[in-house]
Amino acid sequence: MESPLTDRSGMLDRLGDTLPGRVGVMRARGLAGMLALVPPLRALRDALPNAQITLVSSGWGRDFARRFSYYIDDYLEVPGFPDFNRGPVSIERIPAFLQLAQSRRFDLVLQLQGCSTAANVLAYLLGSRAIAGHYLKGQFCPDIRRYMLYPVGEPDVRRSLHLLTWLGVAAKGTDLEFPILADDWTSFKHALAGQDLETFSYACLLAPGPEVMELIPLERWIALARGVVARGMRVVMIGHPDNAETIQQATGSGSLVLAGELAVGGLAALLSGSRLFIGLQGGPSALAEALRIPRLVMHLEDTVALTGERTEAYCRDLRWATIMPTEEILRQADDLLGELPFPALTPAAG
Repeated sequence: MESPLTDRSGMLDRLGDTLPGRVGVMRARGLAGMLALVPPLRALRDALPNAQITLVSSGWGRDFARRFSYYIDDYLEVPGFPDFNRGPVSIERIPAFLQLAQSRRFDLVLQLQGCSTAANVLAYLLGSRAIAGHYLKGQFCPDIRRYMLYPVGEPDVRRSLHLLTWLGVAAKGTDLEFPILADDWTSFKHALAGQDLETFSYACLLAPGPEVMELIPLERWIALARGVVARGMRVVMIGHPDNAETIQQATGSGSLVLAGELAVGGLAALLSGSRLFIGLQGGPSALAEALRIPRLVMHLEDTVALTGERTEAYCRDLRWATIMPTEEILRQADDLLGELPFPALTPAAG
């Protein structure tokens, strides 16, 4: 069966005389950054259905590889490598790691971490037959035939897909995904501690950290929570635990605090039953996007990096949220939810 490549001859020309059978994909990011890896992995698996795909990552990458086992066959943990991992550098562990990585005999390594010299050096040291990725003009480029100049300003997902398309791999959409596993539901139910939370009866509000509170005061978040309650929804607080507690105490009316109680999978289980997500752009908003949850995503400036093709149907991006009136944010929520087929709610008595 012919492999579904956009340009088979172009891929063969760039990668050698045979299609890669062992592929390493490099990326070590936080939640939002790892979710942005899903569309490239989907395209790669579709193009190379029989390839052994290894995620070369760290931190949450192990759980990511387990969760997306239908795209990823293996996982290779990178010890603390300078300017690649979060956390301390582990120089003493790097030689053994490189020996293990080189023993995999990769046919292709895709460096999808970005354009940093450190990431490109690491990709080079993995010893692959071919390497592809991005670089900045004037900085280290492992292979000029297979590297593209870094497209500054292009959204993360589209940047990676653009690279794959250039290599000959057809994109299979830009939508994010997140499979919820059985132990995620167990974790979520444990966090609820017996409390009842009816599906689509609540909104998740992401309580901000102290640095955001200087720009959007706590009083505005409390007003948002009260506006949600007035529309007949419970408020479930996630995010910064201390500020979540403060907002919950000021809101009352059955509001619930799960901030700090849930790992990523449990948070996904919570979000999957919510009627609305409100919060700043980041990991939880990307997770809500992957789950197709209606969301108001607040941005501190005018720059918005959208990812999925279906974003507009489920999302309102609120630019300059620092100066947007609370009433306007709530109006956007009304407009968004009014377009979606949710069961009716009874507004709270006011």
